[in-house]
Amino acid sequence: IQSSWGPIRRTPYLVYSGSDDDDMRTKNYENISLNSPVQNFEACYMMYNMSRTNEALHNQNFKSHLVGNIHDSFIAYIKRDEMQNFKQLSLSFFHEPLDIMKKIPYIIEMGFSDYEKGEYWGVTEHEF
Repeated sequence: IQSSWGPIRRTPYLVYSGSDDDDMRTKNYENISLNSPVQNFEACYMMYNMSRTNEALHNQNFKSHLVGNIHDSFIAYIKRDEMQNFKQLSLSFFHEPLDIMKKIPYIIEMGFSDYEKGEYWGVTEHEF
């Protein structure tokens, strides 16, 4: 299965359909093949904007920084006094209209918290 941005998800079990007695495994791979184009697009889109955000953080001398990603999410350590600027910076990349998305806006959720203090400051760009 190939997504619109190019990544390929291989599902060899489906090539040999009928030779596997495990119906649950076959159904799982069918589900993977149906979801892969969307999941791959989201992961690629997230990585694309993650790299742009990271470059801008460095260029603008933020003390906050990105530390990694999980599937279609990225994790950042954000200084509290940079939180609003970080939010606006990253949203500016995600809200750019892209031809591949037919100019449909991409709505993202952001969660902010301080795990060491057990504080949770909000979710989504509209509530925070």
